[in-house]
Amino acid sequence: MKEGKAHMVRVPAHKIESEEHEETKPGIRLTVPEDRILSRDFSYTKKLFLQRLVLQIILMALIAILLSPVFLNLDLPATAAVLGLYAVFLVVSSISPFLTSHTITPDHLILRQGWYFKVTIPIENIDEIEESDEFPKVGVKFALRQSKLYVTASRYGLVRIALKDAKRFPLALGKKAEEIVVDVEQASRFIELGNIFLERYREPIPASQDQSF
Repeated sequence: MKEGKAHMVRVPAHKIESEEHEETKPGIRLTVPEDRILSRDFSYTKKLFLQRLVLQIILMALIAILLSPVFLNLDLPATAAVLGLYAVFLVVSSISPFLTSHTITPDHLILRQGWYFKVTIPIENIDEIEESDEFPKVGVKFALRQSKLYVTASRYGLVRIALKDAKRFPLALGKKAEEIVVDVEQASRFIELGNIFLERYREPIPASQDQSF
């Protein structure tokens, strides 16, 4: 009998490469450590501001017609001044909301609505972040009989943020609020990420209180 010979089989390089990367195919979700998450922006509903923008543009056109020589016949500098002031109001109230969003970082929660409202809350001052089932009127306003601030552009996707220590808001003449309700387009993900960061500041339950009787 002839002695068996060993055969070496060549494997194409592209096949080896495909096998090496098989574990990282698209669709496989990798778990990212908490300390690698830096920050994320979350948009709020913009539909309200689009409607407001359209109405304000129409109103601005009507004002321009009223100030024209056909009606009030104001001189050019006065007309330009009135329209200029109104244009600034339009940009701040109806255009700036399209340029801002809420932001969560490992240390701070930044809530915004346009250029007219911004508040930065340390994560360590937040007691809980959860879904809200309220149905409030939209806008930036305080509840009459509660220490609660609403910063909403929609009645859906609402998130309740409870603070450990009440925060003072200059926009409301220094009134304090212990809770803030905002609307977020991805509310569940907003709550999930917020609670991930909150875990670092939660006080551990003493062993004596963690025992079941």
